[in-house]
Amino acid sequence: ELARSDAMRGVRAVYDPLHPEVFALALDTREQMVGHVPLDVPIVVAKLPMGDLSIPGFETRAAIDRKQLGDFIGCVTRDRDRFTRLLTQLADIDFAAVVIEASFADVRARKYRSQVAPSFVIGAAARITTQYRVPVFFCGSLDSSTDFAVRLLRTWWRRRGVSPEL
Repeated sequence: ELARSDAMRGVRAVYDPLHPEVFALALDTREQMVGHVPLDVPIVVAKLPMGDLSIPGFETRAAIDRKQLGDFIGCVTRDRDRFTRLLTQLADIDFAAVVIEASFADVRARKYRSQVAPSFVIGAAARITTQYRVPVFFCGSLDSSTDFAVRLLRTWWRRRGVSPEL
Protein backbone atom coordinates (compact mmCIF):
# COMPACT_ATOMS: atom_id res chain seq x y z
CA GLU A 1 0.00 0.00 0.00
CA LEU A 2 2.81 2.42 0.82
CA ALA A 3 4.33 1.89 -2.63
CA ARG A 4 0.98 2.56 -4.29
CA SER A 5 0.38 5.77 -2.29
CA ASP A 6 3.88 7.05 -3.15
CA ALA A 7 3.22 6.38 -6.83
CA MET A 8 -0.03 8.33 -6.65
CA ARG A 9 2.03 11.33 -5.46
CA GLY A 10 4.46 10.91 -8.38
CA VAL A 11 7.27 9.47 -6.25
CA ARG A 12 9.08 6.23 -7.16
CA ALA A 13 8.55 3.52 -4.56
CA VAL A 14 11.69 2.47 -2.67
CA TYR A 15 12.72 -1.17 -2.41
CA ASP A 16 12.80 -2.57 1.12
CA PRO A 17 14.36 -6.07 1.36
CA LEU A 18 12.54 -6.53 4.67
CA HIS A 19 9.26 -6.47 2.72
CA PRO A 20 9.64 -9.04 -0.07
CA GLU A 21 5.86 -9.06 -0.49
CA VAL A 22 6.25 -5.84 -2.53
CA PHE A 23 7.19 -6.52 -6.17
CA ALA A 24 10.40 -4.82 -7.28
CA LEU A 25 12.42 -4.81 -10.48
CA ALA A 26 16.10 -5.73 -10.57
CA LEU A 27 17.94 -3.88 -13.33
CA ASP A 28 21.39 -5.01 -14.42
CA THR A 29 24.20 -2.53 -13.79
CA ARG A 30 25.16 -2.64 -17.49
CA GLU A 31 21.73 -1.41 -18.63
CA GLN A 32 21.95 2.20 -19.74
CA MET A 33 18.31 2.79 -20.67
CA VAL A 34 15.43 1.76 -18.47
CA GLY A 35 12.26 2.73 -20.29
CA HIS A 36 8.93 3.31 -18.55
CA VAL A 37 8.56 1.52 -15.21
CA PRO A 38 5.43 2.25 -13.16
CA LEU A 39 6.18 4.45 -10.14
CA ASP A 40 4.81 1.81 -7.75
CA VAL A 41 7.60 -0.57 -8.83
CA PRO A 42 10.84 -0.04 -6.91
CA ILE A 43 14.00 -0.45 -9.02
CA VAL A 44 17.10 -2.13 -7.63
CA VAL A 45 20.29 -1.80 -9.70
CA ALA A 46 22.48 -4.89 -9.32
CA LYS A 47 24.83 -7.08 -11.33
CA LEU A 48 22.55 -9.83 -12.58
CA PRO A 49 23.88 -13.31 -13.36
CA MET A 50 21.96 -13.32 -16.66
CA GLY A 51 19.62 -11.07 -18.58
CA ASP A 52 18.87 -7.39 -18.09
CA LEU A 53 15.83 -7.50 -15.83
CA SER A 54 14.80 -9.73 -12.94
CA ILE A 55 13.26 -9.64 -9.47
CA PRO A 56 15.34 -9.10 -6.31
CA GLY A 57 15.79 -12.47 -4.62
CA PHE A 58 14.81 -14.37 -7.76
CA GLU A 59 17.77 -13.43 -9.99
CA THR A 60 18.66 -17.08 -10.69
CA ARG A 61 15.04 -18.10 -11.26
CA ALA A 62 13.60 -15.39 -13.54
CA ALA A 63 15.29 -13.20 -16.15
CA ILE A 64 14.43 -11.13 -19.19
CA ASP A 65 16.98 -10.16 -21.79
CA ARG A 66 16.08 -6.95 -23.63
CA LYS A 67 17.45 -6.27 -27.08
CA GLN A 68 17.33 -3.45 -29.57
CA LEU A 69 16.60 -4.88 -33.02
CA GLY A 70 20.16 -4.38 -34.31
CA ASP A 71 21.55 -5.99 -31.17
CA PHE A 72 19.24 -8.99 -31.58
CA ILE A 73 20.35 -9.41 -35.19
CA GLY A 74 23.99 -9.24 -34.07
CA CYS A 75 23.28 -11.89 -31.43
CA VAL A 76 21.83 -14.34 -33.96
CA THR A 77 24.59 -13.72 -36.51
CA ARG A 78 28.11 -12.62 -35.56
CA ASP A 79 27.75 -13.04 -31.74
CA ARG A 80 25.89 -16.33 -32.00
CA ASP A 81 28.21 -18.35 -29.71
CA ARG A 82 27.93 -15.89 -26.82
CA PHE A 83 24.16 -15.57 -27.27
CA THR A 84 23.78 -19.35 -27.42
CA ARG A 85 25.53 -19.60 -24.03
CA LEU A 86 23.08 -17.04 -22.60
CA LEU A 87 20.07 -18.86 -24.08
CA THR A 88 21.31 -22.13 -22.58
CA GLN A 89 21.45 -20.44 -19.15
CA LEU A 90 18.01 -18.90 -19.62
CA ALA A 91 16.54 -22.24 -20.66
CA ASP A 92 17.61 -23.75 -17.33
CA ILE A 93 15.74 -21.31 -15.08
CA ASP A 94 12.07 -21.16 -14.09
CA PHE A 95 11.12 -18.21 -16.29
CA ALA A 96 12.95 -16.39 -19.08
CA ALA A 97 12.15 -14.35 -22.15
CA VAL A 98 13.80 -12.18 -24.77
CA VAL A 99 12.04 -8.86 -25.34
CA ILE A 100 12.90 -6.92 -28.49
CA GLU A 101 12.54 -3.13 -28.66
CA ALA A 102 11.05 -3.27 -32.15
CA SER A 103 7.87 -4.56 -33.72
CA PHE A 104 7.35 -7.51 -36.02
CA ALA A 105 6.39 -4.92 -38.65
CA ASP A 106 9.77 -3.18 -38.12
CA VAL A 107 11.50 -6.44 -39.02
CA ARG A 108 9.33 -7.01 -42.09
CA ALA A 109 10.01 -3.41 -43.21
CA ARG A 110 13.79 -3.94 -42.71
CA LYS A 111 14.15 -1.11 -40.19
CA TYR A 112 17.69 -2.21 -39.41
CA ARG A 113 21.13 -1.83 -40.99
CA SER A 114 22.11 -5.46 -41.45
CA GLN A 115 21.79 -7.16 -44.82
CA VAL A 116 20.12 -10.15 -43.15
CA ALA A 117 16.70 -10.98 -44.59
CA PRO A 118 13.62 -10.38 -42.44
CA SER A 119 12.74 -14.07 -42.80
CA PHE A 120 16.07 -14.96 -41.13
CA VAL A 121 15.37 -12.62 -38.17
CA ILE A 122 11.83 -13.95 -37.71
CA GLY A 123 13.07 -17.52 -38.14
CA ALA A 124 15.75 -16.94 -35.47
CA ALA A 125 13.07 -15.75 -33.03
CA ALA A 126 10.97 -18.83 -33.77
CA ARG A 127 14.00 -21.13 -33.37
CA ILE A 128 14.95 -19.60 -30.03
CA THR A 129 11.38 -19.93 -28.77
CA THR A 130 11.09 -23.59 -29.78
CA GLN A 131 14.65 -24.85 -29.27
CA TYR A 132 15.38 -23.15 -25.94
CA ARG A 133 11.80 -22.69 -24.67
CA VAL A 134 12.64 -19.00 -24.21
CA PRO A 135 9.89 -16.93 -25.85
CA VAL A 136 10.88 -13.97 -27.99
CA PHE A 137 8.52 -10.99 -27.99
CA PHE A 138 8.61 -8.09 -30.47
CA CYS A 139 7.31 -5.14 -28.42
CA GLY A 140 7.78 -2.06 -30.59
CA SER A 141 9.81 0.37 -28.47
CA LEU A 142 11.93 0.76 -25.34
CA ASP A 143 8.95 1.85 -23.25
CA SER A 144 6.67 -0.88 -24.61
CA SER A 145 9.29 -3.58 -24.11
CA THR A 146 10.00 -2.41 -20.55
CA ASP A 147 6.29 -2.27 -19.75
CA PHE A 148 5.77 -5.79 -21.12
CA ALA A 149 8.86 -7.12 -19.33
CA VAL A 150 7.64 -5.71 -16.00
CA ARG A 151 4.22 -7.26 -16.60
CA LEU A 152 5.81 -10.64 -17.43
CA LEU A 153 7.98 -10.63 -14.32
CA ARG A 154 5.19 -9.40 -12.05
CA THR A 155 2.80 -12.05 -13.36
CA TRP A 156 5.40 -14.79 -12.85
CA TRP A 157 6.17 -13.45 -9.33
CA ARG A 158 2.49 -13.34 -8.32
CA ARG A 159 1.93 -16.91 -9.51
CA ARG A 160 4.95 -18.17 -7.57
CA GLY A 161 4.33 -16.36 -4.29
CA VAL A 162 6.83 -14.09 -2.60
CA SER A 163 9.49 -16.43 -1.23
CA PRO A 164 12.85 -15.24 -2.56
CA GLU A 165 15.95 -17.39 -2.47
CA LEU A 166 17.63 -17.26 0.91
